[in-house]
Amino acid sequence: MFSGIEGRPLEGGTSEPDRVLMLAPFRRQQRGNAITVERLYRGLLEQGCRVEVEALEDETCWARIARALEQNRYRFVHGFNAYYISEAFKRVPQLAGWPLLLTTTGTDLHYGLRGPKTRELRDIIVQAAYTVVFNPQFKTLLEFVPDFENRVVSIPQGVWLETAESWQRRQLDLADNDTVFILPSGLRPVKNLDLAVAGLALIKPELPHLKLLIVGAAIDHGYAESFLSKVADWPWVLYLGEIPHRQMASLYLLGDVVVNSSLAEGQPQAALEAMSLARPALLSAVPGNLGIMEHGRQGYYFASPEQLAEYALELARDPEKRLIMGERARDLTGRCFSLTAEINAYKHLYSIMFKQH
Repeated sequence: MFSGIEGRPLEGGTSEPDRVLMLAPFRRQQRGNAITVERLYRGLLEQGCRVEVEALEDETCWARIARALEQNRYRFVHGFNAYYISEAFKRVPQLAGWPLLLTTTGTDLHYGLRGPKTRELRDIIVQAAYTVVFNPQFKTLLEFVPDFENRVVSIPQGVWLETAESWQRRQLDLADNDTVFILPSGLRPVKNLDLAVAGLALIKPELPHLKLLIVGAAIDHGYAESFLSKVADWPWVLYLGEIPHRQMASLYLLGDVVVNSSLAEGQPQAALEAMSLARPALLSAVPGNLGIMEHGRQGYYFASPEQLAEYALELARDPEKRLIMGERARDLTGRCFSLTAEINAYKHLYSIMFKQH
């Protein structure tokens, strides 16, 4: 998939304009929102949809968006993350007059709808013709919006991994007999990396060859500085920083187990990527993580450092169990988190939006 991504008219679009504007909170940093937008952008282009992207992190975007709307360039707007889209509507008030398809990505549901921006996010959700959630359980978070059930669509994320130059263990001073836990995550409080480190530290004395490989941008600089200072004297914790997404597949293959210790998730995109490469998962027992796998088959859920330590020790000591669980994880992602299914679902939703607007 994603070969020859020339834009072509969307099937079913019968009149101009036939373009869709994607509003991405981020595009430069390798973080969940950015990867989601890039994956859908490329996939929908390949399927013939005429989509264009503006990244809201770019301060020059606002004038371009306003000018394009004045020129009637788009048929509707596809926004990602309710919080950032509500902010975009403040910066470009003309957006309020355009049909909106909204994809919620996780933190906006978990924290936004429960915090000081509740009313603003609710107004954005009400305005949207349809709101996409990654997991059906998140529909319950939107129940306070009257008569909204028929406008909430559940579309699981598809796994998209590019291939590029390969990483080798020797590049990272990893020995062949090291058991490597890989934690692909940006450094910010919601990702709760401290829990992962605390859990693995409990079993480090029993596993001298244990290593933790952390990959992700330092998004919250205060949290990142504090966290990295804590692990600076622990040579078994390796932090690589931000790595281009096209290199992640080879990094996942260096690991034996993928870890997600988040306090909240929309859907653990990076963990799913690693699982698609036959890596078993250790996931925190929080909404967004819960339900994507079966505890004890493709990995384990944990609710404390002690539980993480227990399951990590089991997997570290039993390579055959890691292999079996990893194969099940690969099968699961192939069945339930298909990129083709995700793109087709959005293409169908685009067709509905075109007919209605």
